[in-house]
Amino acid sequence: MYKKIKILRYKPGSETKPYFESYDVEPDGDTVLSLLQQIQKYIDPSLKFDYVCRSGVCGSCAMLINGKPRLACRTCLNEVKGSVTIAPLPGFLMLGDLSVDTGSYFIKIHNRQALNVIRSKQQEAELAANSNYENELMMHLYELDRCIECGCCVSACATVQMNADFAGAAELLNAWRLMSDPRDDRTNKDWYELYATDNGVFGCTALLACDSYCPKNIPLASSLASFRVALLKLGVRL
Repeated sequence: MYKKIKILRYKPGSETKPYFESYDVEPDGDTVLSLLQQIQKYIDPSLKFDYVCRSGVCGSCAMLINGKPRLACRTCLNEVKGSVTIAPLPGFLMLGDLSVDTGSYFIKIHNRQALNVIRSKQQEAELAANSNYENELMMHLYELDRCIECGCCVSACATVQMNADFAGAAELLNAWRLMSDPRDDRTNKDWYELYATDNGVFGCTALLACDSYCPKNIPLASSLASFRVALLKLGVRL
């Protein structure tokens, strides 16, 4: 049974504006990613898209599938009724066809949060020796650490589309994880100064599309609410 698929095509540096190209394909796999691989291998080798693990872990194959940000490797064709329309994730620099630059966004998070905290081997050994924490706390941190950096939450967020300076759910989630971790060297005041702003937790309009479209079902809505409350309480005490 043939499947009609429309893909947004874009070539950087070309005078041709982005356009949709249609294909009629008889699928030999059961996911949208397998369909794209089939097109690239047998029909149009120039088609550009990203993937690595094909298991919903790397986050590379995130794209708009029938208007919704999803992982192509975890979207079964039988879930998509009728034709399939695929476009790159909005909110990121387009590199070509379905490939976008999510890396710059996460590098920005790395730089803003100074994740490269440098410790000596002795400090690391001392920290490891004294890192005995309650299971409840560690499970909480683990839950917040399941982000695969796919960018779906960023693309789904209307606030990000309207305000390029807004942090976005992935950044706020990571900040809340680090603020909750007693092993992190930064103070609560550091996090307050970074994210108790209109471009941080107080810029969120609580439409919660980030929560709806997270492919890993991370509780973004409750996590961001907890982060906001923690910063509010901290602001009252400062």
